[in-house]
Amino acid sequence: MWQLPRVMIAIGLFAGLVVGCAPAAFFTPGTVDQPRRVTISAFDSMDFDPARIQVRAGETIRFVVTNKGVLQHEFAIGRRADLLEHAQVMAHGGMRSDTSMAIRLNPGQTKELIYTFGSSTDIGYGCMVPDHFPAGMSGAFDIIQ
Repeated sequence: MWQLPRVMIAIGLFAGLVVGCAPAAFFTPGTVDQPRRVTISAFDSMDFDPARIQVRAGETIRFVVTNKGVLQHEFAIGRRADLLEHAQVMAHGGMRSDTSMAIRLNPGQTKELIYTFGSSTDIGYGCMVPDHFPAGMSGAFDIIQ
């Protein structure tokens, strides 16, 4: 009678071990011809969901970003130094239109941004609307080589 629970516990521990040792990414990397779709939500609580995204070096992703708040938000991709520089431009009234690295979203709006990753691991995303990035509205990419 006590054998069955012990067997079930052993199976559960083994399954946890196998999952814990499995490769980090269970997705098919996107290509230029067929980008992988990643959905992101931007919130007035100054965060994104998801806050971390795994990507492969060289992968192309179609980011579908929705502003779930009542404030304007932005989704910008770049190295941290580039994001901070972009924040300075935004603070002085810059970026009136979307670019290949950033999209501006009005409340309730959904837009797409297609981006191909290089091998750099110093890359993330954030909202550069004044005061949003310093308030923590940013995310990170885990680049798998």
